[in-house]
Amino acid sequence: MAKSGLTHIDVGPELTRTEWESEESHALINGTSFPGSPVERQLFYRNDLHEWYIYTGSAWASLQGAGGGLVVHDNAFHSPDYEEQGVAATQIETHRTTAVHVADQPPDVHDNTKHTPTFEEEGYADVAIEAHRTTEVHVADQPPDLHDNAKHSPDFATEVALATHDAADTALHGVGASTVESASGAQAKVDTHAALATAVHGVGAGTVGILNKDTKLIDADGDTKIQVEEAADEDTIRMDVAGVEAFKLSSIGVLTLAKQSKGKAYRNGDWYIPTEAWIRVPLNAESYDNQNEFDTTSKLGTADATEANKLHDADGGFAAGDVGKWVYNSTDYTYTTVVAFVDDGELTLAADIMADTEGYELYKSVFTAIEEGYYLVSGVVRCNWTLADKWYFAGIYKNGAPASTGGWQSAVGDGIATNCISGVIVDVLYLAANDIVSLYVYHNEGDEAKFRGEISQTFLAVHKLS
Repeated sequence: MAKSGLTHIDVGPELTRTEWESEESHALINGTSFPGSPVERQLFYRNDLHEWYIYTGSAWASLQGAGGGLVVHDNAFHSPDYEEQGVAATQIETHRTTAVHVADQPPDVHDNTKHTPTFEEEGYADVAIEAHRTTEVHVADQPPDLHDNAKHSPDFATEVALATHDAADTALHGVGASTVESASGAQAKVDTHAALATAVHGVGAGTVGILNKDTKLIDADGDTKIQVEEAADEDTIRMDVAGVEAFKLSSIGVLTLAKQSKGKAYRNGDWYIPTEAWIRVPLNAESYDNQNEFDTTSKLGTADATEANKLHDADGGFAAGDVGKWVYNSTDYTYTTVVAFVDDGELTLAADIMADTEGYELYKSVFTAIEEGYYLVSGVVRCNWTLADKWYFAGIYKNGAPASTGGWQSAVGDGIATNCISGVIVDVLYLAANDIVSLYVYHNEGDEAKFRGEISQTFLAVHKLS
């Protein structure tokens, strides 16, 4: 009888009915401390606390609260039992039907558990959608583009909506009271605009500013353009860049690139070079230079002092830009380069070749590419009087290093001098912007050799191919 909370007085192996019904034969299990080794559902009365307790299987729990009612407790005392982390179905129903949720609510104010009938979590059920769509919020006419067809009664297809919208007054969009433009009407306006004078775009009258559908593609200020009919029925494509014609493809297919990079520089006047040394040819004149890429400036003068590795000339007018140029001593036919600028009357040289009263020529003689690409480069050097059994070379240098060289030999074995001989070197070089090209010459006569300086005999030509 321990689980009942009662104990009985042992009166023998059997109880009579009188003994069973006698209050003196039984007593409540009680005390001022809980008994040891209790079992689940065992009852016990605490005399000191004046409360009944039940053992839950893990702890003694009071069955009494203030006034004799139940105290706040966990789910273990409920029948039927319900989840600790959620609400039992009965309480969910009670909560859902309270006055808080009786009034109509917009479907998006709370989730689906608050609605009868319930509907899908990811969207409105058919009944809810229909009820929402027909509310007075959506009774008034709305422009078709404010929301989709699900909000309209009756529902209508995209084509119907577009037709209704097309017929609406354009004033709805803030562009005036005229009707919405039809496709044919829009095309008519485009055609009208295409025929307007260029003055609309601020580039003068005549062709349309940006595109004339007949003969021209032209920029905003009118100085860069492509045209196919400069004259009537010309059948020639022309391109102007900054007001100058740069491209012409004739009616027979001949292409002219009037602004293409090209130039030819030559040596004007005979000159000498020492033996067994590669010397930059002092080109001092030009046949043509389309983009001003050749530097053939040459300064002639006479040294007015002697100092090792120096060129002094009070009238020299030297500048910092002279650093890197070549110096030709026209008195004793020696060469070197400028390594530093001191002032307008003094330069520092890489070698000691100048003395007082000796003549000099200061030159650069290079072609500097302004656009990257492939260039055809050809050079010619003519030696005026050659010796027998000697070698003579011409070279094309790129950025100060040999890119292509070619040699020729004077008459061999007969001991007879050859009158004149010319060396020709041709190559195609890839040049980046600011790469430089120059012409060099070499011989092994054993003394200085004289070279011929004329437009057709010593020159460097460079033409851009692509």
